[in-house]
Amino acid sequence: MRYRKPTTVDWLRAGFYVFLMLVVTVAGAVLLSQFQLPGMVIWGGIFVASLYLLVRWHAGNTGYRCPACGSFFTISTLTDFVSPHLLDGKWLRCPKCGERRRHEVWMRIDAT
Repeated sequence: MRYRKPTTVDWLRAGFYVFLMLVVTVAGAVLLSQFQLPGMVIWGGIFVASLYLLVRWHAGNTGYRCPACGSFFTISTLTDFVSPHLLDGKWLRCPKCGERRRHEVWMRIDAT
């Protein structure tokens, strides 16, 4: 796999996707609130689905570079969801050297 540093366009795209998720979530909550329990269950499903799609997109389009050994690696959607996020990276364990620290986020060039 090949990687590149994130550009301003990459950050804006990610911010737009987060904003879009928030709009869908809030609009769904407002529109479905009149239906009491069934509406809230539907809203919860919409929220979970949109969160899953956002995290899946992020995990599929990014990789991480270990500051200790310099190796690049990708993570699963589940790991992307549960690991602590930092502004420009994540707190992860490098699969090559085993170092647990902040790893810098990079964009995958050959993303699926």
